[in-house]
Amino acid sequence: METIVIDANIGVALVCPLLYSRACRDRMEEWLRQGMNLVVPALWDYEIAAALRKQWAQNLLSREAALEGLTHLFGLPIQRVSASPELLAQAMIWAERLGQMTTYDAQYLALSERLGAPFWTADRKLYRRCKEIGVDWVNLVG
Repeated sequence: METIVIDANIGVALVCPLLYSRACRDRMEEWLRQGMNLVVPALWDYEIAAALRKQWAQNLLSREAALEGLTHLFGLPIQRVSASPELLAQAMIWAERLGQMTTYDAQYLALSERLGAPFWTADRKLYRRCKEIGVDWVNLVG
């Protein structure tokens, strides 16, 4: 079973109507059909909840849709990996490589690197930055 790490923006796109939602739904269906081992850092759930709440607060998503979406995402076969000092240290190093002040994106890259697994994102800016610094195992949905 192949392992892949997926970005929170993919989960958000499964619930919210975004420009890349269709591509994310199609990709998720394919991954599930293929029996991929989907893995995320524990941060994923918090990022999802924050994004859904923001969409709800901006009246871009109903309260019901946000809460149902959260339940749906928790029902997907996604393995959450807890933080560890080693993983967080690697995320800090990745943030430095990316030129970022925070470690949010970097936690996904650190986990992908640790697992030797490809990383999938819908974030074009992150994807381009990874390509600029020579990271060839980052993939763009959409």
